[in-house]
Amino acid sequence: MVDELEIRLIEDLREGNPSALKKIYKLYYSRLFFFINAYTHNNEITEELLQDVFLKLWNNRENIYSSQSIVNYIYTIARNHAIDHIRKNRVKIFSIDIIQGKEYSEGNKGEEEVLYSEEEKRINKAINNLSPRKKEVFELHRVENFTYKEIAERLGISVSAVEKNISSAIKELRLKIGIK
Repeated sequence: MVDELEIRLIEDLREGNPSALKKIYKLYYSRLFFFINAYTHNNEITEELLQDVFLKLWNNRENIYSSQSIVNYIYTIARNHAIDHIRKNRVKIFSIDIIQGKEYSEGNKGEEEVLYSEEEKRINKAINNLSPRKKEVFELHRVENFTYKEIAERLGISVSAVEKNISSAIKELRLKIGIK
């Protein structure tokens, strides 16, 4: 059941009143943070996804009806964003530490160094064959450890464009390197 406060918030939101979005943000931010974080286990990614949730809420405000529960609506958006993020980033294609040769088992280190060197060359060749934008975004994130938000600000693009570039780069690299 939708109460009067929620109905008024939805009506204000539908009319484009930014203060309605601020109220919704204040009311649900903490709970949504913990909800999304249960999926991501990463505060930074959770923050980025939360921004996307509230942006989507704002952009789709005209499709929300006063008979709908705003709580159910934003939790559905949050869950979908979290699951989409997990799907896109399910498998990391490699560890920078391993590629840089920082981790070796106790076996024959000379032989392993040669194998890592060959693997590193293969990976670097694949990275160098990415489009310039994908390569730049990928290296900023994977090598220099920039957050999606920092990359977006640095390159003047949206966070979702950063996510798309990284996701696309990973898919391309996995195909070129032969990782399933």
